[in-house]
Amino acid sequence: MTVKTRRTCLLVTLGMALVSIGIMAAEPAAPTMETTVVQGKSLKDLRKDLKKAEDRFRSLYNDLNQDSSQRVECKEEASTGSRFTKRTCGTQAMNAATAEQVRQSLAEMSFGAGQAQAAGGAVGSGPAIAAVGSTRAVGDSNSGGPVNLVSERDAFQKNMEKLLAENPELRQRLHEYVEAKARLAAAEGRGGKPEG
Repeated sequence: MTVKTRRTCLLVTLGMALVSIGIMAAEPAAPTMETTVVQGKSLKDLRKDLKKAEDRFRSLYNDLNQDSSQRVECKEEASTGSRFTKRTCGTQAMNAATAEQVRQSLAEMSFGAGQAQAAGGAVGSGPAIAAVGSTRAVGDSNSGGPVNLVSERDAFQKNMEKLLAENPELRQRLHEYVEAKARLAAAEGRGGKPEG
């Protein structure tokens, strides 16, 4: 599963949680080089405000969260061949499930390559495949069964809904995040609608 797909899954899950409490947020646009000033703030400042609001929401969510596998982690990653970074977020369980899916895919490729190796080829062998094959996902160490990213996303959604229902401060921080996102969208001329 790609980083973009993982992020989309996380955003869809968060969006579903937001819908359940009557709020929906738009996806922020990629940074542009133009300078626009809205309510005395540049696009750069509006993006900083959005990042701060997101960080404050995520931080409080992680503090209130009792399930360590549902802790949200974000990282900045640059695409191959690019120096521009993109922030990706996911729960520990979703990240582990994604890693397990990659491991399973590589194992399947290795199995196919193993058949080729038996026929005289040397594809798919070596320590990299063996190391990847030893990886296990959170919550899957005993079952030996396939990891289901959908169930991990559903668990995150239920946990988020529960915490939002129980904590007015978390709802307030979510509201601040949604407002910051809407201000940025309006400044970018998207009118609160996500870019395709």
